[in-house]
Amino acid sequence: MSLTPVDGPGYWNVDTALIKRVNFRESLNLELRLEAFNVFNHTNFSVPNTLDINGTSFGKITSSFDPRILQISFKFNF
Repeated sequence: MSLTPVDGPGYWNVDTALIKRVNFRESLNLELRLEAFNVFNHTNFSVPNTLDINGTSFGKITSSFDPRILQISFKFNF
């Protein structure tokens, strides 16, 4: 028995980063960074279950990808 590929729902994602450098002296600076993944918090579903043909979850979407994630970092360069 061969399995046929199944198309899942579409995937839509926007990632971005903002960076600001603050110079104290010529060789000293602070870098501030804000990164956002899945900025608009759009739900992206995984592909439907095609492995359990006789089970009750066949063809159902049971998971999704990560929601919005924000992270901030500071880096001091000398």
